[in-house]
Amino acid sequence: MTWWLVATQVWVGRWDAVVLHEAAAERLPWLTPIALRFTDLAGTTILPVLVGAAVTVLAAVRRIRAAAALTVALVGSAVVVFGMKLLVARPRPPVSLMAGPVEQSFSFPSGHTTTATAVLIVGAALIARAAHRPAVRIAAWSAAVAGVAGVAASRVYLGYHWLTDVIAATLLGAAVAAMTLLLLPRRPADEYRQWARCRTTEPDYRRTRPAP
Repeated sequence: MTWWLVATQVWVGRWDAVVLHEAAAERLPWLTPIALRFTDLAGTTILPVLVGAAVTVLAAVRRIRAAAALTVALVGSAVVVFGMKLLVARPRPPVSLMAGPVEQSFSFPSGHTTTATAVLIVGAALIARAAHRPAVRIAAWSAAVAGVAGVAASRVYLGYHWLTDVIAATLLGAAVAAMTLLLLPRRPADEYRQWARCRTTEPDYRRTRPAP
């Protein structure tokens, strides 16, 4: 079993290095500043501020459960990232490959990607639950997917993380979001549809009863 784990780590590490060096070699002068600004949105400063503003608005309109869900997604993902970084203790890519300010914390998993995934999935789910138009739900989920993909790609493109860091981070963020959404109660409309479905499957004795 040990030889298999070592071989797997060597194989993964080789592909991580190949992807990272290819991304660094293909950087474009106009794209790198955009990637830096985009990845900052999921950082430890801007994203908490945005979530805090959304939570404040939701609390003001008495959407307490929705506000709590966003808070749990943000804090829960941060706790998971902190624990996983200490447990795995994977070194960052070489500083020479980083396209912006040097980051020296552990690499696995990507904190930006984990937190962005959890918050965006929960946010899209909350919008979809409240929306009455399918177009709004589609737009919310499309924006969430695009945001997660953009943050994950920017972390590798800028040289801050290995490819497997962001893949694992996406899965961790999705797991945190799923656990958070399980805490939300069933939507009243869902309960009504379930009740209506049961009513339509019950026999209508008024129709089957013979006329007097």
